Amino acid sequence: ILGLALILFVMDSMSAFAADKHPGEKLYRKKTCFACHGKGGAHGVLSYPHLAGQQKEYLLSQYNDIKSGKRVASADDSGSPRTKGMKDVLHVVSDDEVSQIFDWLSQQTIALKGVESISEDRRKAGSELYTTKGCIACHGVRGYAPIAPSYAVIGGQKSEYIYLQLKDIKDGVRTNGQSAVMAPLVSPLTDEEMKLLGDYLATCEK
Repeated sequence: ILGLALILFVMDSMSAFAADKHPGEKLYRKKTCFACHGKGGAHGVLSYPHLAGQQKEYLLSQYNDIKSGKRVASADDSGSPRTKGMKDVLHVVSDDEVSQIFDWLSQQTIALKGVESISEDRRKAGSELYTTKGCIACHGVRGYAPIAPSYAVIGGQKSEYIYLQLKDIKDGVRTNGQSAVMAPLVSPLTDEEMKLLGDYLATCEK
């Protein structure tokens, strides 16, 4: 009897836990978003960005821009724009489902596990560059306090992703959102400086 009671208790607890899950989390799994962006919205494949902890309004604006074709990207090794993979799967989610997924993602945090460490000198150089080039004015301390919901959280983001976005903005490939604001700031940056900013931000904790 005690054994049966224990089994029933565990089953009830599991049911309650499942019921308590944010609907956005269930949709994130059901729509297989994790396949590219990783479990919990972080540490996904290739250069796909972390989405965990990102502002909901920013996520929605980028989603809509990719969907409409406003946001484009440079080509990957296969010759396809890096936004193509995302654009090709948008038809499987409704606007309401997307809103729920982004609401859940905005409440998550990025665990900086497996991030390659950088030297202290490189970290200091990246931090100084982040401040002197004006990044901190819009994205806040360590990239976690953007001045408005339409600006991205960039602290803890993948180094390669940061670099690719800076390069696309500098090259005039990415022009959506706040790209016009960033372009004059990014334009003078060297390739090494863009990589340095990416390396620094990837190691920033909130």
